[in-house]
Amino acid sequence: MNTLLALLLVVLPTQTDDLRAQLSRKWLMIGVEMNGKKYGEAWLERQRQNGLASVLEFQKSGACQVHVYTKGPQGRSQRKTTLNKWQLSEDQTTLTILTEGAPPQVFKIIKASNKRLMLAMETPEEKQVFTYKAVKD
Repeated sequence: MNTLLALLLVVLPTQTDDLRAQLSRKWLMIGVEMNGKKYGEAWLERQRQNGLASVLEFQKSGACQVHVYTKGPQGRSQRKTTLNKWQLSEDQTTLTILTEGAPPQVFKIIKASNKRLMLAMETPEEKQVFTYKAVKD
């Protein structure tokens, strides 16, 4: 019995660490679905050509940066970065982004791999699904 308990204590943190390590990278938004209407890669590519892009960066330390790239005056690229914190639920089904002075953003993890991340945010009024691909530094 004690051996089984010790084994569970060793295995469970490793699984959480594996997902945390998997998520700890930069993610470029490649798809958005709002209330059933899909905005795919082609739409987002047009947005990027116009200077608009969204990148999430999760760090193993629990820090999270949200980078929003836009075109500013005279076509110059601008980047707005917000510094946040992120955490996984114990059952690893939800990811929460905490921003000082704002309500937490809680996402259901639909899919998480080394290359793709799908997150859903649902309120009584709307459902949003965000798809990201991993970005190499």
